[in-house]
Amino acid sequence: MKLLSLSRIFEGAKDTFTRFPFVILSSAVGALAMIWVIQLEGDTVKTNLHVLYNVAMVASLGIPFLFSLAMFAESRNFKEKFNLLMQICGAGLLIVYYFTLSPAEDFNDIVRYFLFSFAFHLLAAFSPFLGKKNSIPFWDFNQKIFLRFLIAGLYSGVLYAGLSIALLSFDKLFDVGVNPNRYPQLFFFLAGIFNPWFFLSGIQGHADIKQSEEKFSYPKGLKIFTQYVLLPIVVVYLVILYMYLGKIILQWNLPMGWVSYLVIGFSTAGIFSLLLIYPLKDIIENKWIKIFSRSFYLSLLPLIVLLFLAIFKRTGEYGITERRYFVIVLAFWLSAITVYFIFNKFRNIKIIPVSLCLIAILTSFGPWSAFSVSQRSQIARLEEILVNNKMLVDGKIVKAKEELPADETKDVYSIVDFLYQRKKLNLIQPWFTQNIDSAVNIRSGIADMKEGSWSEAKQATDFIFSIMGIESQVKNQKEKFFSYLSKNQDLYDIKGYDYMFRFKTAVPEPTERLFKAGETDLIIRLDSLKNLISVLSASDSLTFELAKTINNLNASDSSSNNNKVIVMENKSGKLEVRMIIESVYGTRKEGVLKTGSLNAVFLIKF
Repeated sequence: MKLLSLSRIFEGAKDTFTRFPFVILSSAVGALAMIWVIQLEGDTVKTNLHVLYNVAMVASLGIPFLFSLAMFAESRNFKEKFNLLMQICGAGLLIVYYFTLSPAEDFNDIVRYFLFSFAFHLLAAFSPFLGKKNSIPFWDFNQKIFLRFLIAGLYSGVLYAGLSIALLSFDKLFDVGVNPNRYPQLFFFLAGIFNPWFFLSGIQGHADIKQSEEKFSYPKGLKIFTQYVLLPIVVVYLVILYMYLGKIILQWNLPMGWVSYLVIGFSTAGIFSLLLIYPLKDIIENKWIKIFSRSFYLSLLPLIVLLFLAIFKRTGEYGITERRYFVIVLAFWLSAITVYFIFNKFRNIKIIPVSLCLIAILTSFGPWSAFSVSQRSQIARLEEILVNNKMLVDGKIVKAKEELPADETKDVYSIVDFLYQRKKLNLIQPWFTQNIDSAVNIRSGIADMKEGSWSEAKQATDFIFSIMGIESQVKNQKEKFFSYLSKNQDLYDIKGYDYMFRFKTAVPEPTERLFKAGETDLIIRLDSLKNLISVLSASDSLTFELAKTINNLNASDSSSNNNKVIVMENKSGKLEVRMIIESVYGTRKEGVLKTGSLNAVFLIKF
C-alpha cells in the first residue's frame, strides 16, 4: 500500500512537471540562487551576491508569468509543441529582462520588479478566460486557486517547522555542529521547490474548469465572512470619510495628503468585498447585493473628488514622486471603474484585474512611466526655485548670493537627494561646470561604501549644496559632517595575532556584534554617542576612544585623510587587540561628535 501511495505521488509529481515544466524550473532556479546567496559570505563576493539577487528576482517573476502562458495555451487547446514554444519564448523574455537589470542595487529596478510581479499575478488570474464573457468560471477559478495557495502555504509551513526541529534535535543530541545557514536554506528549498510543485499539482485543467462551471456552488463560509466582517468594515470606513468630507466643507480647508491613502484603501476593501459576493447577485433573496453594489459606487463619487483635491494639493506643493504618481494613476483608474459599474448594465468583473495588469505594465517604462514623470516633475521644481533665486542663469549654476528661504532650501535639498538616491544626477549635470558624479565619488569616498547608507546620501547631497553656494543653509546647518575612508583595505599584516574579525555598521545608533574566537565569545560594541568601541570577553575588556582620532581628521574630509592609515592598539589582561579603521563617518554639532557608521578590522591575540 505504501509503495502504491509513493508511486502515485511520484506519478502526480511527474504529471505536474510535464504540465508546468518551465514554471517549476524557474522557481527552482530562484530557490537555488537564494540558497547560494546564504552560502556566500564576506566582502569578496559583493558582485556575485547582486548577480544572484537579480537571478532570484527574475526567476520569481517567471513563476506567475510562465504559469499564465501555460494556462492560456490550455484554455485554447493548443498543441503540446505550441504550448512548449510559448513557454520557451516566455523564458526568453525573462532572460532579456535580466540583462536590463543594473549590476548594482537600483531603485528603478526594484519598483519595476514589484510592478511586473503585480501585473503577472493578475495575468495568472484571467489568462485562461481571455475573450470569454461568463464571469462565474473566472470567479470560481480564482477562489479555488487562492484556497490552493493557502493550503500549499500551510503544508510548506508545517513541513519546514517539522524539518527544522528535526535538524535542531540532530544538532543538539549528536553534537554535529549544524551550520545555522541550513535553516534559511531549507526554507528557500521548500518555498521554491516543494511549495510551487505542490500548489501546481492541484490546479484545475481546462476540462475541469468547464465541468466545475456546471456544478458551481458558493461557499457558505465565504458568504458569512463577507457579509458580517468585510462589509461592516467598509461601512465604517465610509462613515469616517463622509464625516471628514463634512469637516472640510464646514471649515473650507483643503484635505490632508494622507487622506488619499484612506480613500484608496476604503475603495479597495469595498471592491474586494463586492467581488467576493459577486456570484450571489442574481439570486432572488440576495437582491440587496445589487442595491448595495450600486449604492457603494455612487457613494464613491464624492470621495473621488476628495481624493483628487488631496492629490493636487500635495503635488502642487511638492511635485510628483513615484508614490504620488501611482496614487494619481489609481485615482483615475478608480474613477473609470466607478463610472463603468454605475452605468454599464453588463458588468464584467474581469475588467478589474485586466485593467490593473495593463496599468502596472504601462507605468513601468517609457516617457509616461512613474520614473520619467517623477524625475521631470522634480527637476522642473528645482529649476523654478533656482531661477527665481537667480542661481540658474543661462542654464548654468551660479552660487547663491543671498540666503534662500528655509522652505525653499528644504525643497532643494529633498530634490537633490531624490535624484541622488535614484542615480539620476546626470539629468542636472548640464547645469554644472564640474562633473558632479565624479566629484561626489572622489570627495565623499563612497565608491566602496554600502549603497544607500545614511552617511553616503547625506554627504553627497551636502557636497552638491556646497557647489551651489548654500552649504551653510542645509537642514541642521550647525551640523558638520566628518568622514574618513582608507585606500589601503586589501592587505593586512596579521602576524602574531590569533583571529581577525570585520566589524561593520551603517546606522548612527549603538551597535554590538558577537564573534567566536575558538571557545571564547567576544563582543565588539560601538557606542556612537560616546564614540567608544569596546571589546569584551568573559574575563577581560578594553576600550578604544574614537573622539581624539576623529578630531584629528579635517571636518571637510580632504583627500589627505584618505591616505592615512588609522591603527589603534590596546590590551587588558590576556586580551590584546589591534583595530584598523577602514572608514568612519558621522557628524559634529556644537563640538559634540556622533559616529554614524564604522567599518573596522580587529586583530585579536590571547
